[in-house]
Amino acid sequence: MSNTPPFSGAISVFGDEDTGLRIECSERHASAIASHLNQRGFTCGAPETAIKGTDRIHNLVQFTVSSNPFDVLKAEIADHLKAEGVSTTEEYFHLHGEKHIRFNLTNVSVFDK
Repeated sequence: MSNTPPFSGAISVFGDEDTGLRIECSERHASAIASHLNQRGFTCGAPETAIKGTDRIHNLVQFTVSSNPFDVLKAEIADHLKAEGVSTTEEYFHLHGEKHIRFNLTNVSVFDK
């Protein structure tokens, strides 16, 4: 049984051999994550809306990240979330040519607007 509550917020990190690193998350978290990563030597692209939100849920955005390997990026996001008091569970998905980790935010709901 999963320890992830229903309607948990999530942050996904992708490392693709062809397109590089990217992050998908609620726009609520994007600027804080990008700011943290920029301070740690990463370069973050501008967020683009992937899925438009509603009056109760923020937009889902995605942005590129460069200048460090996938595992370093994953560790920096985990450290940032921990410092912000966000508890998480992690799910790993690996396809040929792509690494993907999803941080399920166990104490943050998609409805926290």
